[in-house]
Amino acid sequence: MYRILGVPASRYAPPAVLCLLAAGYLFASRQYDEQSRLMPMLIGRAMFVLAAIDVLSRSDTSVGRALLRWLNPAALSEQPQQDADARKELGYILWIIAFALAIMWIGMYVAVPAFLFLSFSLIGRRSLLQSLALSAGVGGAIWALFSLLLRLHLFPGLAFGGML
Repeated sequence: MYRILGVPASRYAPPAVLCLLAAGYLFASRQYDEQSRLMPMLIGRAMFVLAAIDVLSRSDTSVGRALLRWLNPAALSEQPQQDADARKELGYILWIIAFALAIMWIGMYVAVPAFLFLSFSLIGRRSLLQSLALSAGVGGAIWALFSLLLRLHLFPGLAFGGML
């Protein structure tokens, strides 16, 4: 198998895909007007930087080991389970893609609480009541922050009259 910086090339695939998605997201957000592209640009830049850090942390170099030790020390003590980790990473990437599509179709005010509810209940294995309370609290805080305090109109979603 082909190796890059002492690690099989396949280990770089998930964060490399995320870097490409972030770059595409940044490119696509340039078509929005100035106010509408602020949040997508912030999210895209953060995603790109974090994915790039993830790429670096996977290398078998002094920088990669230092990043791994600083960001995820538990990963240093575990034996890697390539297949299981790759499937989990792919699942998480697909989960984020589904979230981005949900934002596009049903908007921020519906997609964020729904995503949180499903994450808490399915992935976090919280009770339905806890998941509902946490999701409603975060959804309410997002609405209060953006609508009341900042007076910004978040994208309502294509299903609710939003236009790309």
